[in-house]
Amino acid sequence: MTRLKNLAAWALALGLVIPSSSFAEPLFAVWLDGITTPGGGGNGIPFSLTDEFGAASVTLVTTAQLETAGFLNGFDAVVISRFGDDFGTALSTAAVTNIQTYVGTGPNQGGVATFTNDAADSLCDPAKFGSSCPAGGDPFDPNLNRLFQNSAALVAATHHGYLGELNGAIMAFSSNSSGFLPAIGLLPGSSSGVQQVQQTVPPTGFKYVVGPIGAGHPIDAGITFPFETQELTLFLGTVTNADSGNVVDEYGNHGLEGVPAIVANAAAIGGVVPPPQVPEPASLVLFGLGLAGLAAWKRGRRSRSRDC
Repeated sequence: MTRLKNLAAWALALGLVIPSSSFAEPLFAVWLDGITTPGGGGNGIPFSLTDEFGAASVTLVTTAQLETAGFLNGFDAVVISRFGDDFGTALSTAAVTNIQTYVGTGPNQGGVATFTNDAADSLCDPAKFGSSCPAGGDPFDPNLNRLFQNSAALVAATHHGYLGELNGAIMAFSSNSSGFLPAIGLLPGSSSGVQQVQQTVPPTGFKYVVGPIGAGHPIDAGITFPFETQELTLFLGTVTNADSGNVVDEYGNHGLEGVPAIVANAAAIGGVVPPPQVPEPASLVLFGLGLAGLAAWKRGRRSRSRDC
């Protein structure tokens, strides 16, 4: 009995002092058309996440894995983009259903953040990754990279977040007119399919300005607005009927003034971690042992009191 009480007491103490998984580097399940070729075929997202969180934080996942119920529970966020520099393929119905379950709805919804243009093309820093960055890609943009990394950290902090880029953003809304991309329905609003924006003086990129929610939130931390990227080609999904409280930043040129550039939910914008959907198994074990230890300790005190 003494050993049990000591073990339980130690378990309770460890449960109070050992950091939970929320203090570890976040884990991202990155879907790039279900292709798991290292490097993402030139997509800059794996490079950006590796730079900020470490290589172990990035796992390229297949469509079959997303179709497996509960698979995403081992990650802090799912990232939906495309392989290389193409426009991506569609998620299956089973994968969409599992993502909806994983991210959730209402007050328990995980953090959601979306980049409505081809941001992935500008996220590989040649100063850090050298020739591994895609040849002929758009120039690296430090502001866009910081926005992406900020968003990734915020959605991952909820432990069941979603981060979408271009087609991943298009799918995140209630509806879209792409003709083949399913609607996951994580954010209110409608998106077009992928559209090209005509540039007047190439290379002239997207101009980013602060959106309706204003400045001072963590997604825009470290960014001075306005700024303009230096992309060679511009593609985006035009979002309409979005909730103005979800529009983080907007475009400010090419006739796109007022069109949402980054759209996120309250959990991501405010850096708020919603209530967990399911307690972590390790935490439950430690908590249970701690309660058992307290009960044994109280029984021991009552027994000693009677003996006296």
